[in-house]
Amino acid sequence: MSHSVYYAMEWVNGDTINSLLGTGIWKIESRLDICREMVKMVQTIHNHGITHGDLYPSNWRLSYEDELYLIDFGGGEFVAPEKAKTDEIDLDTLKITLTCLIYNTNNWDFASKMILERRSRFWRAKSVERLASLI
Repeated sequence: MSHSVYYAMEWVNGDTINSLLGTGIWKIESRLDICREMVKMVQTIHNHGITHGDLYPSNWRLSYEDELYLIDFGGGEFVAPEKAKTDEIDLDTLKITLTCLIYNTNNWDFASKMILERRSRFWRAKSVERLASLI
């Protein structure tokens, strides 16, 4: 017998983080609060054995009620929790997203360059838990 896992998501009225970056609407304190919330959300899905696979700013949505949502789990996988905690794909894309928020830019190339040139304080983090301690 074959078993399948399905998920359904509600429609979230709001904007993607990507579309809000660079607009000047957020102060750094608000952006840091969003960063902290993102890390907590990723820790939660990893603790349940789920990786997202695409944590770029375009897959985070801020509702009109200012609630943060992680959307588009199309590339997600269910894996053993010990593997999910150290999943390099989620970690790398989360680093880029957090750097975009800190610098208030939707330029992923800039964020990647900042990480690679070790200008981002996230570049050394080897886990989502370590990222959480840096924000």
